[in-house]
Amino acid sequence: VRGLMASAQSDSYVLNTVYLATALFFAGISAKISGRPARALVISIGAAMLLYGGYHIFMYPTI
Repeated sequence: VRGLMASAQSDSYVLNTVYLATALFFAGISAKISGRPARALVISIGAAMLLYGGYHIFMYPTI
């Protein structure tokens, strides 16, 4: 039982890492987009991923 809980928690950590890396990707690629509305959309998606990942970091159980 404890092993399954630890596995689920580690999966959550990995998934959160993917969310934060995706936010960095969108922030980086936004500099290469020339259209203002498209750039705003990409930055908004990145910001949403950052907020989602940040929220989940604070909701993780502490050791």
